[in-house]
Amino acid sequence: MKNIIKNISTQVVLAIAVLLPFGCENSLEDLNVNPNKPAEANIDLVFTHGANNILYKYGRFTNGDDWDLWAGLWTQTFAGNHATGINYDQYDLRNPDSEWDIWYDGFLDLRYVIENGTELEAWTHVGAAQVITAVGLGSLTSYYGSLPWSEALQGVTNPYPAFDTQEQIYNAIFGLLSDAVTNLGRTPNQALATADFVFGGSAQRWLATAYALEARYRNHFSLKDPNGSATAALTAVDNAKTNGFTSGEADFGYPYSGEGTFLNGYFHLFENNQIVASEAFINALQTDNDPRLRAYWNDENVDEAFVGFVGKPNGYGTDNRSFSPIGPKGFYGKSNSTQPITTHFELLFIEAEAAFRAGQLPRAATALNDAIQAQMDLVTPAAIETLTTEGGDVASYQQSITDYIAAFGSETDATITLAKIMTEKHKAMVCMNGESWVDVRRHDHQFPSWLAIPVRQGEVVPVASEFIQRVLYPQESINTNPDNTPRDITIFNKLWIFNP
Repeated sequence: MKNIIKNISTQVVLAIAVLLPFGCENSLEDLNVNPNKPAEANIDLVFTHGANNILYKYGRFTNGDDWDLWAGLWTQTFAGNHATGINYDQYDLRNPDSEWDIWYDGFLDLRYVIENGTELEAWTHVGAAQVITAVGLGSLTSYYGSLPWSEALQGVTNPYPAFDTQEQIYNAIFGLLSDAVTNLGRTPNQALATADFVFGGSAQRWLATAYALEARYRNHFSLKDPNGSATAALTAVDNAKTNGFTSGEADFGYPYSGEGTFLNGYFHLFENNQIVASEAFINALQTDNDPRLRAYWNDENVDEAFVGFVGKPNGYGTDNRSFSPIGPKGFYGKSNSTQPITTHFELLFIEAEAAFRAGQLPRAATALNDAIQAQMDLVTPAAIETLTTEGGDVASYQQSITDYIAAFGSETDATITLAKIMTEKHKAMVCMNGESWVDVRRHDHQFPSWLAIPVRQGEVVPVASEFIQRVLYPQESINTNPDNTPRDITIFNKLWIFNP
């Protein structure tokens, strides 16, 4: 059990350890039916196992297909530094023997929780399982588009499920979130409690998260339904705030203890140095005197070969120079840093964009200013702590925060623009790469302005004539469900949601 956090009870951990061996062996042929799983498994244990399978897939490198991590290359926050990092930075993608089955193992467990929890009237279990299923589906469809869903998870009854369209997947997501809101408002017959390693069984926090996720996914329809999506997103924002999503304390993420093997994924990346800071992103932060430069990146490489902040050009291959990694000096790369999945500052950026599209410019400006302040308040204390420890100039750093807010976080209805909203959101969404990649594609790579197709070191021609738009389906799906897995696609085909 490499990734269940420390505060889960020993009984739960041991029981999940028994469940784990089936998690990495199944294929889509049986869509993760476990013949060894008891017909009436403990709902708490199944919830924890299912939630872990889904949420652990954010911000980690495990088996080559962790797109939430690699998407940071395509938003050009990060650059590849060796091995798979370089390949994907150069758009050299393959059909990986992926861990798709781990996602579907999680979905299967959560479906068990939803069905059996409904019978038991364990409504917090049910609602939380629906929220986690929704966010997992939202991530997978943002990478692949169409997915097996309405016919999935049926085992030998239907070993070759059809793929639902992306439109159908989004409808399923909204249905899950709507049902979650209903169920989380009910009085349960049993508490979720410590089986919930995210919110400790709090129905209210899951409810607020459901609305925040609805705001995110409504906002995804900015090209399909500009006016309607803006209105729907703002309604969901209001509901999220009303139900407690009003500060970073409400953030939804995967927690790490920082002890033993329960270590944050970016901390592991710091140790193996597989992806590092993108030169374009580092340069943008330096140009704007952005104090988050120090809050994000280590000013020493893993081999302490330099002191300073140095980014690597996207598309470069193996390079003997040293570059800045996400590391333990900053907010996101400590061994016990929580991996963010949905955050308060993201909700405020969604509000800013949706309000701008709805023509509510004062609200857009206020939301942008609040978003920048909220994310700055979240991440910069880590930099201040490091400066204090190292005897750095804390006063100057604090002044740089004030100066940045004055320059970039003090917009009005007369000065607010979409470019400002999306550029500032891009700067803030570090380590939330999958969702940031959605933003980049939704806006056709206009924001931020420094995005460019990568160029290999020593060459002039970019690695492609257009930006990457999607990833390829896993080889296991092609092998086990060949008649239904889409084959006539390339990484440059836009997903349905990104076509007007």
